[in-house]
Amino acid sequence: MARNFPAQHGSLPEEIRERYGERAGRFADAKSSEGRRRLEVAAVDLWILVKRFQEDEIVRETPEYHLLERLLAEQCTVGEGDGGDPPVWF
Repeated sequence: MARNFPAQHGSLPEEIRERYGERAGRFADAKSSEGRRRLEVAAVDLWILVKRFQEDEIVRETPEYHLLERLLAEQCTVGEGDGGDPPVWF
C-alpha cells in the first residue's frame, strides 16, 4: 500500500502502519498464549481498514480491498452499535 497508494497509506493510524510494516517481530512472533489477543487486534485493524477505504473509489476497486472485505465478512462478527462496534473474531 505504501508503494501504490502513498497518500492513503499515510492516512492510516500510526499503530497500524507500524504493526504491519516492513519490520521484524510482527505478528509471526506471537507466543501461543498471546494468539487470541493478536487475533482480536487483527480483527479490529481489519475493520478499521475496510471502514476507512469503503468510500475511496481507487482503493475500493483493488483485489486486495475485496479480499479484506471478504475476510471481514467470513471470519469476523461485527457488532451493531453507534457506527458499528469493533468486530469480534469468530
